[in-house]
Amino acid sequence: MIFVGGMFMLSHRIHQINLIALFGIILIGFAAPNVRAQQPLKIGFVELSEVFDKGAKFKQTRNELKQILGEKRDKLQQLARNFLEDREKFVLQQELLPADTARERAQNLKERGDQLKELEMTEQVDFEKIKQEKIDPLIKEIITVVEAVAKDEGYTMVLHKSSLLYGHPQFDLTAKVIERINKN
Repeated sequence: MIFVGGMFMLSHRIHQINLIALFGIILIGFAAPNVRAQQPLKIGFVELSEVFDKGAKFKQTRNELKQILGEKRDKLQQLARNFLEDREKFVLQQELLPADTARERAQNLKERGDQLKELEMTEQVDFEKIKQEKIDPLIKEIITVVEAVAKDEGYTMVLHKSSLLYGHPQFDLTAKVIERINKN
C-alpha cells in the first residue's frame, strides 16, 4: 500500500548534486584559467549509497523509518480487512435487505472505501514528510563530512561515483567518509 521511495529521493538528490558538480567542473575548466594554473585539479569520488548502508546513524534512521512505515501499513491493512469483511457481508446479505437499506449500506461502503483511499494517500504523504525530516539532516551531514575529507586530503572536487565512467580506486573517498561519519 505504501511505497518506500527513499532510494528514489536519494538518487534524485544525488543527481542534483552531480549536476552542480559537473557545472562546477565546466566553470573551472572554461571560466577560470588562472585557478587552474595556481592549483592542480584533484577530483575524488564517493559512493553515497555505500555511505548510507555503512553509516551507523543511517542504519538507525532506516530502522526508525521501517518501524514507522510498518505501523502505518499495519493500521491501513487492518482498516482494509475490516472494510473487505463488511463489504463481503453486505454482498451476501444484499438480496435479503430492503432496497432502501441496501442502497444506504452500499453508499456507506462506497464512502468508507473512498475514505480508506484518502487515508492511504494521507499516510503516504505523512510518511514522506517524516522521511524527509529525518533524511535531510543526514544528507547535510554527509556533505559536510565529504567537504572536510576533501579539504584534508587536498581534493579540489568530489563527485558521486555513479556520475563517473571510470575512477581510479586511489581517488575513492568513500571509506574515509564512512570512517569519519561513524566517529562523530
